[in-house]
Amino acid sequence: MDGRRDRQSDEPAAGFPMESGDSLLQRAVAVLHGSYLDPAARGGFRYSRAILVENEAFRSELGAFARAKEAAGYSREELQDTFGFLLFDKEEEARAVCQSGLRVNSSSISTLGDPAKGVYISEHADCLHPRPWHHGESGYIVICKLIKGRVRVIPEDYTTTYTCPSPGYDCHVAESRDPAVTPPGPGQAFEQSQCYVYEVCAGSPAPRPRQVCPYIMLCCQYRDPKDVTMEDLSVLPMEGTTRHPGETVLQHHPEDPPQLLHPSPAACQAGHQPRHGSG
Repeated sequence: MDGRRDRQSDEPAAGFPMESGDSLLQRAVAVLHGSYLDPAARGGFRYSRAILVENEAFRSELGAFARAKEAAGYSREELQDTFGFLLFDKEEEARAVCQSGLRVNSSSISTLGDPAKGVYISEHADCLHPRPWHHGESGYIVICKLIKGRVRVIPEDYTTTYTCPSPGYDCHVAESRDPAVTPPGPGQAFEQSQCYVYEVCAGSPAPRPRQVCPYIMLCCQYRDPKDVTMEDLSVLPMEGTTRHPGETVLQHHPEDPPQLLHPSPAACQAGHQPRHGSG
């Protein structure tokens, strides 16, 4: 673990209430639905098995980041609590990030900044990879608490001359974002939904920006409305209900307490390559 985590692990968490019991899956789904770029996507995704990430060190560092920036004169808007989203093919990949945090060198995306000096995370839960979703496709989403801080809007750079973190800022977003234009295709929507987040300490990029805090992990599956048969509709569960025995995606049962993911010292030493950066 780095020195910042050791020094601040005893500080109280700030800014985000803890969720527990029956409310966890419903809370996660509300966050996901509220983040969609395309509201029509709500009918295509099914979520299950919400797992709470219980990591006091991450929460304490998030609060410490907010307090430090407030002392530096940041506005309330710049310190607003928001959410970001990551998608993984395998459960163990998602769990690893929940245990070790989102670290630099975890993405192959480079249009907004050097991936060796910052991390990429999506603002929209329906724009988590650059390809269209296919019927039956599934994965694991990690919802992260995110404080963007001071945001710099920059043009996307498709060269190998990577953009460095901007002094006085904490996040880069794409200049091409414009909700007034024609809705973008999956690849463009994916790129435009990315936030490049970084933290510079004593002139060097932090290996794990404190302003990104894993919060909830859950399963997702896409069901294309035009490919859903009447038989599918008769067994397709709503979020928070028990799944049909033929379904393979795991389910969080409302009567059960949420699972907790605790930090693993061994996992904290490794970086991870999420699906959102695979292109």
